[in-house]
Amino acid sequence: ILVSIQESQVKNEKISNNMKWSVGPTVAPVYYNTLQNGSPLNNNLSQSSKSTDYALSVGVKINYKLSKKFYIQSGVNKLELAYNTKDVNATFSSVKNAYNNINTNKPGIILTPISNNNNNDLPAANNANKSNIRGDLNQSIEYFELPVEMKYNLYDKKIGLNLVGGFSTYFLTNNSVSIVSQNSITDLGEANNLNNFNFSGNFGVDLDYKISKSWYLNVAPMFKYQFNTYSNNSGNFKPYYFGLYSGLNYRF
Repeated sequence: ILVSIQESQVKNEKISNNMKWSVGPTVAPVYYNTLQNGSPLNNNLSQSSKSTDYALSVGVKINYKLSKKFYIQSGVNKLELAYNTKDVNATFSSVKNAYNNINTNKPGIILTPISNNNNNDLPAANNANKSNIRGDLNQSIEYFELPVEMKYNLYDKKIGLNLVGGFSTYFLTNNSVSIVSQNSITDLGEANNLNNFNFSGNFGVDLDYKISKSWYLNVAPMFKYQFNTYSNNSGNFKPYYFGLYSGLNYRF
C-alpha cells in the first residue's frame, strides 16, 4: 500500500510539472488617482477637489511556468478609467477663434473653479455670446492594456503566494471630457494632450487557491504607475491606479 501511495504521489508530481500553461478571465474594480495635485485639462483646476469615478478592467490572463519558482504572464485587458474635478464653471463662447483654456479639441471653452469664477482677464471679444454651466468636470479614458509581468513563487501549497512585477503598454481607444450638472451632461470634446500609447510600471502580489489539479482561483492586488500618459500641459498630473484582479484559471 505504501509503495502504491508513493507511486501515485510521484505520478501526480510529474503531471503537475508538465502542466506549464494556465489561462483564465480576469476582472478588477479599479481605483484611479494621482500622486500629486494637478489637472491635465486646466492649470486653474490644480487645487480643486477631485475624485475617482466608477472604473473597471476586464480581460484574459495567460501564464507560463519557466521553472519551479519563476513564471511569466501576459494577456489583454480592456481598461476604463474616469476622474472627476468638483465644482467647475464652464463658459462657452460662440465667438470664432475664442480664447480657450482647456486641453480639448473644441474651441471657446473656458474653465474656472466656482470659488474663483472671474473671467475679467479674458479678451473683451470673447465675452460676447456666452453661456455658463456649473457642475463636475468628468474625464473618461479607455485603453487596451497589454501587460508583461514576471511572477516569483514564495509559497506553494493549497494556497500559493507570489510576488509580481513588470510593465504594461496602453493603447488609447477612447477619451471624452464633459460637464456633469444636476440636469444634464454637456460634451466638451476629447482631451488633445493624451498620448495614443503610454506605459506603466506594475507591482503587486498574487494569491492562488488550488481547487483541483487543473483549476485554481487567482486574486491579485496590483499597483500600476503610468508614465508618458500626456504629450504636454499635463498640469503635474501623475496618474496611477490600483486594481484587485480576480478570476478562475485553468492549468494544462
